[in-house]
Amino acid sequence: MGIGEFISQGMPDMLAPQDWNFPCPIAYGPGRMKEIGEYCIKLGITKPMIVTDRGSHQLPFIAALQTHLSDADLPRHYSLNFHQTNVIR
Repeated sequence: MGIGEFISQGMPDMLAPQDWNFPCPIAYGPGRMKEIGEYCIKLGITKPMIVTDRGSHQLPFIAALQTHLSDADLPRHYSLNFHQTNVIR
């Protein structure tokens, strides 16, 4: 099947919110991060931990993630900045 035929048969809108279940539940799409508190509560996660690498721990999406968790009245969540030397071998 060529790309033109694939598109004409209704290629999914990859920017639309979607739920995938393999290999694990994944909520994908614009605006889905705001659902994180609801997911944590639904799954019984009471102390979510945000793990980042050295290059991304200060990016705006991490601050937004912390805000969404706070909005869900979840207790303090920890943002850890891991580096290659922190990996247990």
